[in-house]
Amino acid sequence: MARLILQAAKQSVLSFFVTAFLKEVEQQQDSSRGDADLPTKRRILLRIQQSLIAAQEVGDEKLQIVQTIQDLIENKARQLDLDYRNLGERSHFLCQKKLDKAVGNAWFV
Repeated sequence: MARLILQAAKQSVLSFFVTAFLKEVEQQQDSSRGDADLPTKRRILLRIQQSLIAAQEVGDEKLQIVQTIQDLIENKARQLDLDYRNLGERSHFLCQKKLDKAVGNAWFV
């Protein structure tokens, strides 16, 4: 459970970074609209490209975290299913034992 919470917290922090990168892209776009100078526009486009690459890397990391969370949930579900089946078999065994004991005692009455 602690791993799940940790992964969710990482996801939240990464969302903050993606938002920051996208705001930076918007700011760069706004500043590029006013400048007609070609070297300045190239510099701005390069910054936009770097921000988008960084946002994509963070997005990839977020996908890995989601996959980790999904794996944790599936493993826990399998574990619970196995425990449930084992509990059912144990319960059946105990009932059968009680029944055998009751039938055995009936012969002596």
